[in-house]
Amino acid sequence: MTVAETPQALDFECETGNYHTFCPISCVAWLYQKIEDSFFLVIGTKTCGYFLQNAMGVMIFAEP
Repeated sequence: MTVAETPQALDFECETGNYHTFCPISCVAWLYQKIEDSFFLVIGTKTCGYFLQNAMGVMIFAEP
């Protein structure tokens, strides 16, 4: 009978910021900061649009 090797401890890198909020699409703000000259199409309510506009400091180009 052999004893299985114990796995190594996992190291997680956690970045904190404004994207830790009530709205799950707020992670777009984090991606926008990480990817230069990025464009994201986000479909949501006006509240989501205003939230992203204020959080990211960008303009919303279109509304339904």
